[in-house]
Amino acid sequence: MIRKFKHIDIKSSKCKILSKYIAALQIFTLFVLLFIGSRYLSLTTDEPSHLGSGYAFLARGVDGLWTMPLRGHPLLVDGLNALPLYIGTPDLPVETMPGWGVDRGTFIWAVVERLGSFESTAIAGRIPTILFTLILAAVIYRWATDLWAADFGHVFVGNLALLLLSFDPTLLAHGRVATNDAGVTACGTLFLYLLWRWQRAPSWLRAAGAGCMAGLTMLAKGSGALWPAAGGILILWRIVEEARTKRQASNIKNQRIADGNSTNPPSTLHPPKSKILVLLGQSLIIGGTAFFVLWAMYGFTMGPIPELGTFGDTLLIPAPMHWRGVLFHTGDAEQHFVYALGQVKGGQWWWYFPLGFLIKNPLPLLIGIFFALGVLFSPIMRHRLQKRRLLRVVGVFAILYISVAITTGPNIGYRHILPLHPLFYLLVTGAVIGWSVENRRTANCELRIANCELRIANCESHPIAKLRNHPITHHASRITFCVLLAWYIIGTLRVFPYELTFFNELAGGPEQGWRYLAASNTDWRQSWKALHDWQQKNHIVFYDPGFKSDRVAQEYKIDYIPIPTNIYGNNVIRPPYYPEPGDYVIRAHNLSLYSVPYAKNYTWFQNHTPDAIIANSLYYYHVPVPISPTWLAQCTIPSTPLNEQAIVEGFGDLPLRQIPFDCTQTWIYPHAGGTTGWYALHGALLQPPALLQRLYLRPSLPESSFIRRHLTDIPQSARQWEDYNSPAFALYEWSPSGGEQERSVKDITPEILAGYSAAAGTPPTSLETGTLIDTPVILDGPLAFQGISTYCEEESLEIETWWQVSSSSPITRSFSLMAHLLTHDNAVLGVADGLGIPGVILQTDDVIVQRHHFSLSSSEQTLWLRTGAYWLDNNTRWNITGTPTNDAIFVPIRCQ
Repeated sequence: MIRKFKHIDIKSSKCKILSKYIAALQIFTLFVLLFIGSRYLSLTTDEPSHLGSGYAFLARGVDGLWTMPLRGHPLLVDGLNALPLYIGTPDLPVETMPGWGVDRGTFIWAVVERLGSFESTAIAGRIPTILFTLILAAVIYRWATDLWAADFGHVFVGNLALLLLSFDPTLLAHGRVATNDAGVTACGTLFLYLLWRWQRAPSWLRAAGAGCMAGLTMLAKGSGALWPAAGGILILWRIVEEARTKRQASNIKNQRIADGNSTNPPSTLHPPKSKILVLLGQSLIIGGTAFFVLWAMYGFTMGPIPELGTFGDTLLIPAPMHWRGVLFHTGDAEQHFVYALGQVKGGQWWWYFPLGFLIKNPLPLLIGIFFALGVLFSPIMRHRLQKRRLLRVVGVFAILYISVAITTGPNIGYRHILPLHPLFYLLVTGAVIGWSVENRRTANCELRIANCELRIANCESHPIAKLRNHPITHHASRITFCVLLAWYIIGTLRVFPYELTFFNELAGGPEQGWRYLAASNTDWRQSWKALHDWQQKNHIVFYDPGFKSDRVAQEYKIDYIPIPTNIYGNNVIRPPYYPEPGDYVIRAHNLSLYSVPYAKNYTWFQNHTPDAIIANSLYYYHVPVPISPTWLAQCTIPSTPLNEQAIVEGFGDLPLRQIPFDCTQTWIYPHAGGTTGWYALHGALLQPPALLQRLYLRPSLPESSFIRRHLTDIPQSARQWEDYNSPAFALYEWSPSGGEQERSVKDITPEILAGYSAAAGTPPTSLETGTLIDTPVILDGPLAFQGISTYCEEESLEIETWWQVSSSSPITRSFSLMAHLLTHDNAVLGVADGLGIPGVILQTDDVIVQRHHFSLSSSEQTLWLRTGAYWLDNNTRWNITGTPTNDAIFVPIRCQ
């Protein structure tokens, strides 16, 4: 019986032909995206290694395999990537080149530089990778069609899978560079497809085909062994399943004979062996063919494996170079520095790849994956997957691959999870098409479920079916699908051709990606072309800390000012806390502090917004000339963060006025906030850093509400998280109006609504005879009263008094600020005199804020603050200028 849904006949040859034409157009579009995108990218970090090693193998065969134990990568894909280069330049004397047989890095660059321009080398070397990606696309189209077309009555299901593949930013990014990630993914996926076909209908020819692809997959990359390992589990599962099925059939037959329902003679209680023996034989064909292909690649060589110790030295093992390369990866993860979520360490984190999965994939794809897990495992859909054995293939390989990646894989790029993406396309496609088709299947629902032996009496009564078949759900599903698909395509095209830098909205997009991950997730040196074009357009010559040693950057003739190296040969930006004024271009790789020799190099840049972002991975900053004079105000509680050596190292010869102060009771705005300066706080005053602080998305927050109020909206410019030569600390950069942070002290200085000047002994009840004041109130001492800020708590009161230095003469005597809390009847409720900064260091126009804290135990509603200033050596109060009898200021306080 042929089923039809909305006039689509699954047997219609016209529909099948149309689907294939559309698929051909999609694959051509994918080729265009890959090829054109590759023209925009400079030679990436790993491409010279793959191309140089591949060329050595093509030129000298087995003798050229010496690079493999030093890098752990088999040379099938590398050799294919280097094939166009070898055809164009076949006569390089590789044995006489520097580093041959000894130094892989020196040899590789010697080969690449002899091949011609980096531009032509990159384009030629990337063609095979693009072809691998196209092969993967064809496999996905065929697999999706075989999986879902007949089962769901939809011939265009393969086209949807192709669409998901063609706009996957991770696949596009690595499907156009001359590395082996796309190659091993294509080979491995083809192997799983062939194994899936063999499981459904075992045959000797299919077994041989699956075995051949298993061998090629192992030769594609060191991790290629995971596909045959998963295949071995699946083959064993298939044999055990067959044995169980035969046993159950035999037992049923024997039971019928025992019950007298059959005239045939009783059979043995054991299942027939013939089919199981055939499966075992075909399994041996798969394994034997895989091993033969692997061994043939290495010229049927045999030898010891020194990495195994004495045991390995005494045995002759086939293809020893291959196994030495695989063993290289067993300890590879511990040899790498890892960056993630603002932290750097050696080794790995178990959550690295799950994090990459959540932020490196488009949100529509993530939604589709989780939707697929929900739909495809629902009672109404699960039988189709079991029938097609897709869950078995997907589940075994995914669990094995993820387990190995999380426990032993190097945390240097989400690209290592690319092999799972083809399975995502299949699952999402099946879920979407299955949901859509099931919405239209209502008439035969009860019969269909009965035939499949599901325990659901009536599909219409099942809540999932009711939800799917409701008209609102039906139309909402279509709209949602179209929106997500448009979001998916547009989101990927927006980063074309720099899909390598893709981060979804959860991470803030590609521009913020360096805060979360590093290395091949953000910056693989793919942007030198874009930098060259940007420089030609903007005519900016910039400082750069690393181009001098970058051979690829030199190829593109980027005009830069090299930063001098230190005694260790490292390019060091001096000073780190405020670099020399000028223009800088900083790589995302360096902003993440990933394997950089001098972490402080990029402190200022991490905490500032770039003026321009080039290709999502290069950040341009203009460091302005600070407005003189500059200052450094350091809180001395619990100790001064920066000593003289740290100040010189951090700020160089920048002339700094140094201001020590007790930030728990006093705050200072030097020069009334009219000049650039920094506040330095000890790490003990700061809250434990949360994730947003580690990512430099928010400044570190002080524990004290008083400090926090005065650092609001002041950007953090440096942060040392741990105690090193100096204690953990944070720097906050104050910029005057017109700078990066447009703010002045005038904007935050409070105003008094009502206040009086009188003699200090005057009771508040008689202040109606006093003089009503207007700020500022000039005192005979060197200060002018600016106003107060009041912060009422349940049982406490905090008052800030604001003052400005009004005298141009140096202050030579110590003084204090008066703060008495009075009742309306002149009863003193509290005294909080003090000053947390040496008066002798104050200069004209400095604004100081004194914190006065009182405990409230009175129920009186109206309170009064009596404030003023006095000399400490003789306790003489300062008079109000123009009124010699008045030496205090009274301000009513009302806490509601």
